[in-house]
Amino acid sequence: SERLAKGGAKVYLVARTMEKLEKARDKITKIGGKAAIYPASITDFDEIKKVIDDVYKKESRLDIFVNNAGAYKPVSFKDKDAIDKFRHLAELDFLAPSLITLYLVQKFGNTNNTLKVLTVSSQAALKLFENGVGYGTAKIGLSAFLFEAEHQLNTEGIKNIKLYRLYPGTVATEAMMPLIKEGILQNPTTLDSVVDAASDLLLDKTMSRDLEIKYVPGEGIKRIYLEYATDKFRLLPVVREEVVDMNFDPSI
Repeated sequence: SERLAKGGAKVYLVARTMEKLEKARDKITKIGGKAAIYPASITDFDEIKKVIDDVYKKESRLDIFVNNAGAYKPVSFKDKDAIDKFRHLAELDFLAPSLITLYLVQKFGNTNNTLKVLTVSSQAALKLFENGVGYGTAKIGLSAFLFEAEHQLNTEGIKNIKLYRLYPGTVATEAMMPLIKEGILQNPTTLDSVVDAASDLLLDKTMSRDLEIKYVPGEGIKRIYLEYATDKFRLLPVVREEVVDMNFDPSI
């Protein structure tokens, strides 16, 4: 938000806690940026719809939407509250950002409003992790939705909406530091590296709209550009291919 504000954007901040919103807004205004705040929960779809509609009514435009809200919790089958944890992560990390993206496409698709939607996903969408049955499942599901949405945008000829996907590794934010110190999360990258990657995506300075950013031990912070192509999309590598009935004729 600070980076966007420094670049001249008017930023609307959305979160549940008014105190945190006010603190973030004041930080941006002190550096000369423009910011307004909306208290709302990402999991309350009606609230988020109202925010989007209200911002558009005020500004007559919406240029960038950042789907950044989410949470990480390890889920073990030994946890007594595993089902509750799973449900919470599925709602917060998959369902909410997917519904928001769907609403944005329906509201602005094929209009004069050009919109960039950046979804901050996770490296957990790209590989499996220990105790990731909740968080990892949600992030893989979110990416699957976004791939399908990308394909549908192309199919329906909607050209004024662009989807961008960022896959950060563990990020050394204030909220994540306790889990990093406990060894639950490893190899954190810097927040600045993630912000730089997000900014470059939105400015179309990257070779693709799918970008992984993470710290790799022995190498440093790496950007990994990923290709999205419908004709190459697969969930698993091909082990073997064979024809089992070469004489079948579907017209008979």
